[in-house]
Amino acid sequence: MAALYKNWWKVVLIIIVSILSNIILHGIMSSIETANISLGEPSIFVKNDMLIPALLVWEVLAFSIFSLVFLLIQDSLPGKKLKKGFLYGLSIGGLYFVGMFETILLFNNTVITEFLMGLPDLLSFVLAGTLLGLAVGTDRAQESKRQDVLVVFVIALFYVFGRYFAYTVLDISSTYIIKPWGTFFWTLGLGLWVGTMYLLIQPKNREKSIAFQGVFFGGFILGLNWVMNHVFLFTIIKFDSDLLIRVGVDILFTIIGLCIYLKWINGSANIDLQTPPSI
Repeated sequence: MAALYKNWWKVVLIIIVSILSNIILHGIMSSIETANISLGEPSIFVKNDMLIPALLVWEVLAFSIFSLVFLLIQDSLPGKKLKKGFLYGLSIGGLYFVGMFETILLFNNTVITEFLMGLPDLLSFVLAGTLLGLAVGTDRAQESKRQDVLVVFVIALFYVFGRYFAYTVLDISSTYIIKPWGTFFWTLGLGLWVGTMYLLIQPKNREKSIAFQGVFFGGFILGLNWVMNHVFLFTIIKFDSDLLIRVGVDILFTIIGLCIYLKWINGSANIDLQTPPSI
């Protein structure tokens, strides 16, 4: 947190620049009015002609939380500060971008519409992360051992399992019956991206417990940003606990998947260390 006290004005400036970037890019590529959200009841902000102020508040909160998370985790990220900031921004921006395509299934939006809605968020978060890395990041030695790509598939597997548990048992809004293949490929795609996020930023907390490492990534890095992604919808449609349930399930099963992966990797490493070399 020392970086925040010392460079708070840089962080505030970056948040403002990122918000302006997002607003301008959305204005150029796709405005909120182009989205089809007819399946949802309008929010109190829409009903009272306060959508624009609500969206501005959301922009401030989303980029502030994004920045605060980076400040709190950047010491645990390997690599040069520019790389750390860029990959963090790419991770969260990609999360917003891929997540946006679920509305094709839920609200019958077009691929082009959602691509143009998600691209400004992707670019703005990449910009914000890169600027944060340069302004408040610190360099850290990059370990020579490369991260095992298997983590991507393990996290994706548990993410998909969790989502289908939510679709079938918890009965969250979904089109898995009428659009089974579209639902499956989107769910798998987002699960793979969540796994890729972990691979990209490689948070290092090896001195901590496996449970802590799982919560650190799934609950903190992914969780806070993913919650803010869904809070956006509350500015447009009426509050629905369905959105919170799906976020909670995503976070929980990501944590479980990562913990199982780390437990398995640590167990394999211990077996290797205990096995005497062959002569």
